[in-house]
Amino acid sequence: MFASGSGFVVMLAGRPVGRAGLIKPELRREWRIHEPLPVAELAMTPLLAGVDAVCSPEALPIYPSVQRDLAMLVPPSLTHARVLEVIEKLATPELTDIKLFDIFKGKQIGAGYKSLAYTLTYRSDGKTLTDEEVNEMHAIILKGLQKELQVEIRVG
Repeated sequence: MFASGSGFVVMLAGRPVGRAGLIKPELRREWRIHEPLPVAELAMTPLLAGVDAVCSPEALPIYPSVQRDLAMLVPPSLTHARVLEVIEKLATPELTDIKLFDIFKGKQIGAGYKSLAYTLTYRSDGKTLTDEEVNEMHAIILKGLQKELQVEIRVG
């Protein structure tokens, strides 16, 4: 029924609920269809089982967040997962998000290194954080990364 390599099983919560793909060219020719033809066969009962469920909305934060960027030179063997592990260990509860936004390798940073750049987001549930408070929290993370992973923090 499906063209080679174009069919797949549709899964929902780890269980198959249908299949989809492109119809084989031989079958399309029989039906005088010249363009690719996608089709899907889905079991509607499991797909519609939670349609009436109402999700509880998450309360919006009252106080603003503050972001700080962090870039560092690291050996190629150092993984993103290990960096996250160390940051999370050093972080205060005010650190609410960590995003890797850049990985760079090139002659500008030297052979045998890569640059990893992150945005860290801080927010308190009880007050607006001052720059001084955020800078202190961020400095703890920077110093901890240098000490624990022997990375070079990039400035500027």
